[in-house]
Amino acid sequence: MKRRILLPTARRLDERPDLAQFEIGRYSWGHLTVANRNPGCVLKVGQFCSFAFGTEVFLGGEHRTDYVTTYRFGSYPPFNETYASAHAHSAGARGDITIGNDVWIGHRAMILSGVTLGDGVVVGAGSVVRQSAPPYAIVAGNPARVAGFRFPPEQIEAMLRIKWWDWSEDRIVAALDLLMSEDIQSFIDAYDVAVEDSPLPQQQGSASNDGSTSG
Repeated sequence: MKRRILLPTARRLDERPDLAQFEIGRYSWGHLTVANRNPGCVLKVGQFCSFAFGTEVFLGGEHRTDYVTTYRFGSYPPFNETYASAHAHSAGARGDITIGNDVWIGHRAMILSGVTLGDGVVVGAGSVVRQSAPPYAIVAGNPARVAGFRFPPEQIEAMLRIKWWDWSEDRIVAALDLLMSEDIQSFIDAYDVAVEDSPLPQQQGSASNDGSTSG
């Protein structure tokens, strides 16, 4: 069964028992189609994610290439009852799909079951993602592979400390100029707790710990 979801309406998921398998964070938006073939799997989407038109997510329904046959006998009698009892635990799924915060998924990308996409990940258009990706990775291709990272490692660590997506709306509004800027380091300098809590550099001629002065 496939279900097409328009994410701005997904904030009311608690009013839709038929969408109980989906957990959607605030302000995530876009169009995606979910192949919802395993009632035991859950789609978890973080905050401020963007899904381009044609994104497909597969909660099961995948063909097992490690079986003798890839054919799914559950579709037709007389095989379906036996198949259902023998394979109810799997339904062609490898587990939940977890999509972090501030993730952008490009046009007609496909996300297969069991995948976790870290915060800040970008998925290229037309990609088929069957493996998890670390925070702020850029993945592309079929099968999708890590093509690079959005920022250097030290900046990624800082962004994961800041977690701007957890801020209140008022704080986000106040930071919009830097949030929508190429100056990543200025954003980090302004909001990273590690920077805010670091000791000020000692000035020449200032008192040292033992009370003496330098210079």
